[in-house]
Amino acid sequence: MGKIKKLRGGNRLFVSEDETILAGFSGQNIAYVYDLASNSAEPIFKLRTIRHLQGVAVSPDRKLLAAKSTTGEIAVFFLESGEEMFRIKTKEMDGYEMCFTEDSRSFLDLGSSRIKLIDIESRLVTYLDDEIRPVAGSYPRVWRLGLDRYSKQIYRLIETDNKYSGELQLSPSDPDRISFRVARDLYLLPLGLKCFSLGKERNFYWIGTQIAVTDKQFNDIGKIDLPAELVEAKPLLNFYVSPCEKYIFFDLRRVSGLSYLYELETMKMVRKFEYPCICDFTMVKDDTVFVISTWNGSFIGEV
Repeated sequence: MGKIKKLRGGNRLFVSEDETILAGFSGQNIAYVYDLASNSAEPIFKLRTIRHLQGVAVSPDRKLLAAKSTTGEIAVFFLESGEEMFRIKTKEMDGYEMCFTEDSRSFLDLGSSRIKLIDIESRLVTYLDDEIRPVAGSYPRVWRLGLDRYSKQIYRLIETDNKYSGELQLSPSDPDRISFRVARDLYLLPLGLKCFSLGKERNFYWIGTQIAVTDKQFNDIGKIDLPAELVEAKPLLNFYVSPCEKYIFFDLRRVSGLSYLYELETMKMVRKFEYPCICDFTMVKDDTVFVISTWNGSFIGEV
């Protein structure tokens, strides 16, 4: 087993599409950007961003960093100098991923319920989807938004009533083609897809004693039985399938204080970890290198 190195910056991770750039951030709102090709534990950029930092994204040309707060602020910084380029305030609190367009001239922001396009030059904020207005009480409502960078889709979970029924909707992530369609109806919405992960070819979600496997349109195509030790350790907190779908990482720290890496196909345990406060997990370099993110930094090593 390879040596594990600790990196400064953790929390919600950003990984570039070519898997050469990794970014995380600290509780002091400092963003750390690493060049994964260099195998160095030292960041190539370190900059102080905004208060209540929730997420960061690096532009494809490696010149800009977008930072997002839990209070609705979004700021853009020059990576080289750390200087703030501009800052905007949106109405939405919290939210999900940000993703720059290929030309680095704008970026998508997935808020708590809306999708915005922010133009770098004009600083114009454009909402790309229609606002969902409740028709009965507080329903329907957006329960979750997410970006599948592998299939270039945005998924949206809509809760339709207080009996936890709803819909899973999909849209192209192209800013010029945002248009949601219903991919499948969901029952017990918060539970049925509470834990799910996206691979390059397939998607995965936890249900009972199994991991359900779907295609990229979320159509069920198979199931994988959980190992006995994980079935006994329920409730399952979180799991992450590696991008190339060779491994699956289980976060059971609330149950046993441990987390585990398994081979996906055989469900054979590969490694176990004792890191507290895990926030995120991914793998890079064809699933040969793992990154475990925590509140207190990230840990990177070879399988």
